[in-house]
Amino acid sequence: MVQRHLRLEDRVKIETWIHEGYSLATIATRLGFSRAAITKEIQRSTRHRTMGFKRPSRITKTMYQAIEAQSLANQKKRSKIVYDPKSLTDKTKKEIKQRILEYKWSPEQILAKSKTIRVSVRTIYNWINKNQIQGLSNSDLRMKGKLYKRALSRKIIISLHQSKSDKKYTIQKTILKTVHKVLLNAKNLVTGNLTAWNQCNLKVWC
Repeated sequence: MVQRHLRLEDRVKIETWIHEGYSLATIATRLGFSRAAITKEIQRSTRHRTMGFKRPSRITKTMYQAIEAQSLANQKKRSKIVYDPKSLTDKTKKEIKQRILEYKWSPEQILAKSKTIRVSVRTIYNWINKNQIQGLSNSDLRMKGKLYKRALSRKIIISLHQSKSDKKYTIQKTILKTVHKVLLNAKNLVTGNLTAWNQCNLKVWC
């Protein structure tokens, strides 16, 4: 199958052939796409008509309209270009550079603290490795560009930014929870033993 995007003329053909009674498999073969691609196109373009619920293809294909599908595709394309969070803007470069050079933060800390950068840790490392942020290299990183052997959990990342008092409170809270759990287990154990002992005595006296 040819890997390309659907155009307006393709969508018009889909709508026309659906009304003529052709199956989705036949339409896909005629256009040179996979059946899955045509099914996804129909589901995506009629989602608002089904109130977001997934319906069978035999129902959604009767709702398909080429002009409407093309308009939704164009809107999605424009939103990707304008609002794509993975695009490396000058503002993002400045923020990452400042955090690493001045504050000596790691990419993990930057993502945990920043409200504007919404990418993965690996993406930031890739930007630095490919020299896409001028004046910043692996030697400026605390780990010299070496990724951790295992990913840090969000809980650990948040703990990196806690003050000493907050950490102390968290530790005390954890200890209290553990003690409470141990006491509860001990209580249940004692209660169970007493119940078993009483039952045993009743059997003896009876």
